[in-house]
Amino acid sequence: MWRRYEEVVKETEGKKFQRGMTIWDILIWGGIVALVAGIIFFVAKPKIDEFKIATTIKSELLQISQGLSNYQGNNYRYPSGTGWAWNAGGLYVPQEVVNKGWQYSCSGGVITVTTPAIQKPNIRVKIQQQFQTSCDAVNVVGSAVQCIWRDRPC
Repeated sequence: MWRRYEEVVKETEGKKFQRGMTIWDILIWGGIVALVAGIIFFVAKPKIDEFKIATTIKSELLQISQGLSNYQGNNYRYPSGTGWAWNAGGLYVPQEVVNKGWQYSCSGGVITVTTPAIQKPNIRVKIQQQFQTSCDAVNVVGSAVQCIWRDRPC
């Protein structure tokens, strides 16, 4: 049943033992790692893209609202009308944000800021939820989301 250590050593003295991994072992493990990485990539990639888009739009809305606050601080009212003429040269809102397709309008004390078109419905829903905290009202218009602030002098 139990053998003495000396007997086992004598038995194995002349035999060569395999050390390391064979090429087949390496290929099989490499294939398994590649398969798992591929599955993780295809599951995680859409979620990462959604997060990037939602974070970018939230950041851009924050820049626009800060620009509007700065304008209001300098002029004692918000810019009236439609468009970005009041933001000449990116004075209040960075020009790269404006160039992405954001729309602005203010009339009758209601400011409306509309996002560029958002193609994926689940991202629109996330943005709509995020806007709830900073806007008085949120609307979905086509493939865009509107943030509405009421009782703002323009």
